Amino acid sequence: MTGEGRSVVSREYKAMLRAGRFGGDEKKLLEAANALWREFSRSVEDVVIATDGELGLVKPPREITFFDTANQDLNAGSYVLRERREIESREREVTLKFRHPDRYVAQDRNMDARDSEEARSKFEEDIKVPFLCLYSFSTTVPIGKHRSLDELSDAARLFPDIAGKVDGFQGDDALAAVNGFTARELVLSGASLRLGKGPSKDAECALIVWYDAAPSTRSIACRRNSQTGSIPIPAPRRRSSTDRVMLAPIHVHRDLVLGRSGRRRTRIEYCPAIWGEALGLSACAA
Repeated sequence: MTGEGRSVVSREYKAMLRAGRFGGDEKKLLEAANALWREFSRSVEDVVIATDGELGLVKPPREITFFDTANQDLNAGSYVLRERREIESREREVTLKFRHPDRYVAQDRNMDARDSEEARSKFEEDIKVPFLCLYSFSTTVPIGKHRSLDELSDAARLFPDIAGKVDGFQGDDALAAVNGFTARELVLSGASLRLGKGPSKDAECALIVWYDAAPSTRSIACRRNSQTGSIPIPAPRRRSSTDRVMLAPIHVHRDLVLGRSGRRRTRIEYCPAIWGEALGLSACAA
């Protein structure tokens, strides 16, 4: 699937926050998240119509891993390969992203997945402080619990076009977690902004928190959306003063929903995310 004539359906603004302000158990995290939301709301009150809600809905956590070769061949080719795993069910999905500052180069990339009727593709724009833009064309596919993702050939079986696009492609080159890092992701949602009246432009807002998934003596509890109970989430590990301890993306998704009325609904997602320096690659910070 190439992106000729493809519309940008998602725009994400990203910034950085300090990890130390989001530590502690779930109660502390919610307090910090809503303090952030209140401060952010005050800062934009002159440029938005209204703000609503709070960051109080906590989704079930999942694990996130980025993969590349020892020589970072995917990153060098402007690709990002990411796996997400549901913690309870262990269901998995793999996403391949191609990112480029030129919209037309990005949308022209073939992002077809092989033999998957459940593949989902998106064409997005990422904007990072201070307003540096990258266009992202991605496809996500579900994979079996026991399917391997150990070599470049495994990735190419899912996304065939990379075999001809990655310089010096060698199918038997090993894939490994970037810097040996896997994160546990926690999403807090429930807040929104009103950006326009005619047509209506609403912004759904969420706080995305990444923790080191390594075992820890401390944890926070995560409420499930649909059930009572909690899931333990490891607390952030201690970091040195030289660590880039947190990236806090403000994701602004602009989903175009055209119904019979022809009205366009804009969804913007404000997502400060905590994650450590462990990724190391700027292309993976998304």
